[in-house]
Amino acid sequence: ARLVTIVDVDATKNVELAVELPTVTKKHQRLAAKFSMDPTSASALIKCKELVDNHVSTLLFINTRDGAEILASRFHQHYPDFLIGVHHGSLSKDARIEAEDQFKESKLHALICTSSLELGIDVGQTDFVIQYNSPREVTRIVQRVGRSGHTSSAISKGLILATNPEDLAESLVIARKTLNGELEPLKVRKNPLSVLSNQVISIALEYRSIERTHLFSVIRRAYPFHTLTLQDFNRIIEQLRNQRSIWVENETIGKRRRSRTYFLDNISMIPDEKTYVAIDISSRKRIGKLDESFVLNYGFEGARFILHGRPWIIIKREEEEILVSQSKEIGEVPSWTGEDIPVPYSVAQEVGRLRRRIAENQHVIEYPCDYHSFKQLQNHILQQQRKGFIVPDDQTITIDVEDQTMIINLCGGTKVNETIGRIISAFLSQSIGESIGITNDPY
Repeated sequence: ARLVTIVDVDATKNVELAVELPTVTKKHQRLAAKFSMDPTSASALIKCKELVDNHVSTLLFINTRDGAEILASRFHQHYPDFLIGVHHGSLSKDARIEAEDQFKESKLHALICTSSLELGIDVGQTDFVIQYNSPREVTRIVQRVGRSGHTSSAISKGLILATNPEDLAESLVIARKTLNGELEPLKVRKNPLSVLSNQVISIALEYRSIERTHLFSVIRRAYPFHTLTLQDFNRIIEQLRNQRSIWVENETIGKRRRSRTYFLDNISMIPDEKTYVAIDISSRKRIGKLDESFVLNYGFEGARFILHGRPWIIIKREEEEILVSQSKEIGEVPSWTGEDIPVPYSVAQEVGRLRRRIAENQHVIEYPCDYHSFKQLQNHILQQQRKGFIVPDDQTITIDVEDQTMIINLCGGTKVNETIGRIISAFLSQSIGESIGITNDPY
């Protein structure tokens, strides 16, 4: 053990954060009809454009890569001369670097991005952040809004733009928690054995041979493994020896020929998905990557899709590449493997509490929101009551049944609801002897 002193320095950053649900007008309905989108999306698009125009440099965060592509394509469709880029992990490295450079040099007024820009590059003179839809976690919006006013003395300014009353309720809860410094606790998984396997092999590669006791002490010094038992450590060593990934002789561990192959094939904790590279046939530039499942379903010659916020048409599909050319017509939005950010239990419970307070006509003032947006949430809940339905909240679970479908409304958050859903479906499957389909969301 080492003697350490923890110094708590109050370096509080000033943050301005608001939440808004744009009101739909006849102008938005006309725009929606013209571009085949719903009126709420049209009103959100116009609001984004106004906010970008009123600031020097804006980052526009959205939670998913397909969401980023849809939003970018709508901007390019409705405002063809508007300088806005798109940045996410499935675009090619060249496309991402180009977008970053153009943004830093103020050649782009805004950049639509996913978590790919939460960390890393210097974001230049960014003075505003828009979060499109609820960020789903407090730590997410703190990190994202913190990208604006990126100096110690500047104020970080941002707006969460909700697109429906349910999204608004969640966004309000997260904004209140953010302004009060109520971050989710960080949980470090203890003793992940798949990571341990990789580390044993990487150390064997690095040292060529190493004493078992020395290796155990090195690994135990890392915080996630400080409670690792010798028994679990020896079990992993034995498994790696049996699969011939390392050699073990007496008390010495060393690398084998296949150690490096195993290490390179298994270093990532992200599940593998075969991808196809999309290449612009005219410039031979890589645009980005498409998942195999999307290509198998939609990737036939002549099909249109959106990537980098632009429409493309597939000219030819090869073994690992698809050759594409720019198109004028909008096509399919790609889907990529990956999950949306989970909503914590504490957030979902407070959303339930907010619903209950509105339903009980309590005075609610602590949420950063304009009158018109909050009124839409109130009307949403009052309409539920007027139609004779019970409002599901933090104290009330409701069960709706129609024909073969049952919907359980529970403000439990992503992980709690998924767990309960799996348990219920398993019990039902066993008792009636049939497969039960289940989907879940945080509510």
